[in-house]
Amino acid sequence: MPHVCVSREATGSYNLQLIPGRGVAISLQGATMQLQMNWQYHGPLGISGSGSATDYVVMNVNFLLALGYNGNLQVSVQDVNVGITNLEIVVQGGASWFYQIMVDILHSKLSGIFSSTIASEMSTTVTNTANYYLSHTPTSFALSDDVVLDYQLTAAPDVQSSFSTSQHQGQFLDPANPQLCNLDSGNLPDFILNSHALTFVLSQSMVGCLGNLLIRQNKLAGTITSQMVPKNSPVQLETSDVNLKKIVPGLFERYPFRPLNLNVSASQSPNLNITANQPMLVNGYLNVQVEVETVSGNLIPVFGIAIQADFQVEAQIQSGNLTGSLTLFNQNTTITWTNVGPVDDTGIFFLTKLFLSAIISLVNQHTQIGIPIPKLHGIQFSDSVVVPFDGYLGVGTNFNFSPENIHNSKTFST
Repeated sequence: MPHVCVSREATGSYNLQLIPGRGVAISLQGATMQLQMNWQYHGPLGISGSGSATDYVVMNVNFLLALGYNGNLQVSVQDVNVGITNLEIVVQGGASWFYQIMVDILHSKLSGIFSSTIASEMSTTVTNTANYYLSHTPTSFALSDDVVLDYQLTAAPDVQSSFSTSQHQGQFLDPANPQLCNLDSGNLPDFILNSHALTFVLSQSMVGCLGNLLIRQNKLAGTITSQMVPKNSPVQLETSDVNLKKIVPGLFERYPFRPLNLNVSASQSPNLNITANQPMLVNGYLNVQVEVETVSGNLIPVFGIAIQADFQVEAQIQSGNLTGSLTLFNQNTTITWTNVGPVDDTGIFFLTKLFLSAIISLVNQHTQIGIPIPKLHGIQFSDSVVVPFDGYLGVGTNFNFSPENIHNSKTFST
C-alpha cells in the first residue's frame, strides 16, 4: 500500500489532564478517519494486481505533550498510543474478491501497521503544527521604535495536577541597548482566579521599569513653550497673563510682556502601587523650571516648582490588551526657589492642577490603546476581569481557540 490519504476525519470526544512534572495528557475517544489508498501485489509465477482501497478507522488516541521553552513555549510528543477499535478495508479493482480474502486474513497485521503508522504521523503532525503556531506567537510588543515590552518565557512551565504556571520576562527594553531592570518584582503570589480558565499576574514593578527606561532615554523631560498653549486656555505662558500677575507679581514687574517656557522633567521614576481592595495609584514626581525669554532670545530661569502627584488608575481588558486611564487623585506643590520675589502657593497649586490635567489627557491617549496580554496564536479572550492584589494586578479571562490554516485533509505516505 504505497500511498495513504486521510480524506475525512473527526476527533470525537477529548479529555485533557495535567500530569505534574511531565506535561499535558490528551485523550481522544472515538476519533474516526476515512483513508483512501492504493495497493499493489506481486506474487510467484508473475501473478500481480493493483487497485484502490477504502479504509474506515475508529480509534482511541492518547498523547503526552511535554512543555519546554526557548524564549517561547515549545511542545514535544513524549508518547502516543493509537488503539484501532474498528478497521474495515474494502478492496476495489483487479481481482478484488481474491485480494479481499488476503486482506481479511492479514487483518490483525494490517491493523498493527496502521496503528504504528498513524501514531508516528500524528506525533509528527501534532508537534510540527503546535510548534508552528507557538513559533509565530509574539514574545515582545513595540510601544515605539525604541521601547519594546519583552515577555518571553524565563523557564519551562510548571505543571501541577490542576493548573500550570509560566513566568515571563515582563521587561521594557531599548532594542538598541537592552538593559534589564534591577527592580525586584517579589515572589509570585499564590492565587488563581478559579472563575476563569486563565489567570495572568502582572507585577507593579513593570511601571517602574518603563519609567527608568524613559528617564534613561530622556523622554520624561521636555519644554512647553508659549506657542504650544491653546489660545482658549485659561492660563497663557506670558508674563502679562492676568492670573500669573496675581500669583507672581514680581514676574511682570521685572519682565513685562514676555513669553515663558516651562522646562519639565521627572525627578524619579513613577511608581505603581497596587493594594488589594484599594484604588491603584501611580506616584509621579516632576520638577518644573519656569524661564523668561528675553528680547534678545535668551532664557532666564525665574522660579522652580516641585510636584508630587498621585494618579488613580482604572484598568480593563479590551480586545486582548490591558488598557487604562488616569485621573488625578492627589497633588502636592512646592516652590523650590525664586528670583522674582514671592510666589503665591495657592495660586501655583491651581495652575499646576491645570497643567497636570493636560498631561493626563496626553498620557491617556496612549494608555487607552494599551499593551497586549501574552497569548498563544489563535487564542481569543472573553469574559475578562481585572482584580488588584498586593503588589500585583490579576487578570482573569476565559478563551476560545480558532487556529488559522487548518485544513480538513492531511496526506502522508507509509
